[in-house]
Amino acid sequence: MSKEQKKIVKSSAYHLLINYSVFFIGIINTFFIARLVSPEEWGILIFAVSFIGVVSYFCYILPPGAEGTLQFYIPQLKNGNFNRKNEIRHFIFHIYKIRLLLVIVIFLIYLFIIHLLNLDEIYLRTLIIMSPTLILVVFQNLNSSLLLAFLKFKKMFIVIHRLIPYPPSTQKTCPVI
Repeated sequence: MSKEQKKIVKSSAYHLLINYSVFFIGIINTFFIARLVSPEEWGILIFAVSFIGVVSYFCYILPPGAEGTLQFYIPQLKNGNFNRKNEIRHFIFHIYKIRLLLVIVIFLIYLFIIHLLNLDEIYLRTLIIMSPTLILVVFQNLNSSLLLAFLKFKKMFIVIHRLIPYPPSTQKTCPVI
């Protein structure tokens, strides 16, 4: 096997390990949440999960095909005859910027909905508490795509990647190069 093929196999194995470990941690987390949340708190939990689900759904479709584009074009730009590091940085920066602006807009829409419906203060606090989680959820697929594009999965990334689980319906896997 060539050096490039070994990198691809190693990268794919780490990616597979990340996805399945997150799945099993999510299952365990679901059992803990079901035992800890009282019937009165289920509405707040459902609000928080739906908030993360809606935002992550819109961020996966906008900009369209961002993950696949990163995985396809970064190796193309990297393997060219010219030094295109600035183009790669510019490309990555704009995709992250678009995602972050989208998260901010959806966050403001949720704030407006809470104010419009005169919901309890607990929903506003939940929304604010979930904000850092939301940023992690939105950027995790972009981070996985970047690692696949650069073929640089590291063991430490498995530990810090996806620390906060989110609903399984929003989990997407990136195709392996």
